[in-house]
Amino acid sequence: MRMTLFLVKVLDFLLRPLGVSLFLVLLGLGVATRRRKSGIALVGAGAFALWVLATPWMGNVLIGSLEDQFLPTPIGDISKADAIVVLGGGVGPAVPPRPYPDLNDAGDRLWYGVRLYRAGVATQLIVTGGSPPGAAGPGAPAMKTLLTDWQVPPDAIIVESESNTTYENARFTADLCRKRGIDEVVLATSAAHMRRALATFRSTDLDVRPASTDYRAVQEPFTVMSLLPDADGLSKSTAAAHEYVGYLYYRLRGWIE
Repeated sequence: MRMTLFLVKVLDFLLRPLGVSLFLVLLGLGVATRRRKSGIALVGAGAFALWVLATPWMGNVLIGSLEDQFLPTPIGDISKADAIVVLGGGVGPAVPPRPYPDLNDAGDRLWYGVRLYRAGVATQLIVTGGSPPGAAGPGAPAMKTLLTDWQVPPDAIIVESESNTTYENARFTADLCRKRGIDEVVLATSAAHMRRALATFRSTDLDVRPASTDYRAVQEPFTVMSLLPDADGLSKSTAAAHEYVGYLYYRLRGWIE
């Protein structure tokens, strides 16, 4: 199972902007030994692709195409449910030199789950996330630690720490809910991730409503700087590519419709 997950991660990297660009550059360098012009063209194509995909403008276009499908819903308009499900990926475990769990760029997922809980959307919080290859440890226990620090009662928190993918998040969470008599859940995850996550959770027997957060394509003026590549632009393009490839993979596997 872990080997399969590792191979999927490798394929995912190769289909991301950096992976595609590096492939073109390396292919071009190899071709250049026999066909100089063709090799130079491939290297140039790889460099150009990386430049464009790393620009803030393109990053916002790509990630925004996913986020715009799930615009923010005022908390007061979200119907009450039996539980709030917060997907992992936003919290790193407490490993040296960290003394405490660490929030990362997707940490809004957990904080939004707390806001939903405090607004009375549900009386239970389910945190889901295991330890995929390369991770320092399972995410869900770290999420529980932060929730208790934020004054969420421990008996209101349900931990699912075995899942390593969105598909497993949905399946293992549905199993937990079935055992506890939970039918209706509000799903809290990043807006760019919501399309795939919602489709996967709805393929179970749960009644699922979306609660998107962590919007990255913010409105900002277009300037010359928008066409200069930076790490944030590449990060957004990479996240978007990951979601599009992931959605297609889930469709091909028959996990979602």
